[in-house]
Amino acid sequence: MHEDRFEFNRGAIRPLDCLRDGWRLIKNDYWFFLGIALVAFMIVEFGPLGILTGPAMCGMHICLLRQANGQRVSFDMFFQGFNYFGPGLVAALCMMAPILMLVAVYYALTIAGTFGAVALIGQQPAGAGGGPDPMPLWLLMAWIVVLTFFLFVCVAVLQAIFLFAFPLIVDRELSGWEAVKTSFRAFFGNLGGALTIVFLESMLGLVGLSLCGVGAIFVLPISFAMTAMAYRQVFPLLDSYEDFPLEPEPPAPVVVSKDTNVQTLEPRSTAVQSTDGPGEET
Repeated sequence: MHEDRFEFNRGAIRPLDCLRDGWRLIKNDYWFFLGIALVAFMIVEFGPLGILTGPAMCGMHICLLRQANGQRVSFDMFFQGFNYFGPGLVAALCMMAPILMLVAVYYALTIAGTFGAVALIGQQPAGAGGGPDPMPLWLLMAWIVVLTFFLFVCVAVLQAIFLFAFPLIVDRELSGWEAVKTSFRAFFGNLGGALTIVFLESMLGLVGLSLCGVGAIFVLPISFAMTAMAYRQVFPLLDSYEDFPLEPEPPAPVVVSKDTNVQTLEPRSTAVQSTDGPGEET
């Protein structure tokens, strides 16, 4: 395995350029990539326990990276992501395990805060109007807001850490664990840019949700394309012929004549005999 597969650029992500270039990448084939994004979304949602997340993400990035390379893209290429089922599953599990733990902690703390607020309401005297004191409810709402913000930040950081894992699997043929480790290193080498990319994707999602909810689906291709452009800035396209060193040209053959006394012959006469008469030349 060539070590260049693990090399990457540091401080290379330009988020606004990724957004602009991502849109340029898909705008002429927007509906095509929207269809692929919808299929990927359905596979992820309906796959048991999210085990199909890896193949779906790999298939999406196969199409986007081929488009970025100027190669032909067809719908069936999306399903080539299942050729990377094993590596994709490893990367998906590494990403989902901490997220599930964070969600479990979030719900546990939310339930604990709810029971705490109910206990305070039962212990405190009635307010001035004769009803229960609303302060515990306000504290509970503040507690939930803080927990939600903390969960959002942690999930965003985890998404940024695994931002390059799936494109690394399909582009540089890394195993799942190698892709996770390389994506982790690339994240810290491009910390600000990677976090900004995830922030912009989150903002696009919120804008989409504000449009009756269904708008979030229509920004999926842009989010994926933006990630692909960020990946290409950090991991440039490798030369496919780099592993084949150029061989030195062989020396020109030397022809040695056995007869070193080469005589120069007079050129043949190019005169053409005329048919007008004997002995006459034209």
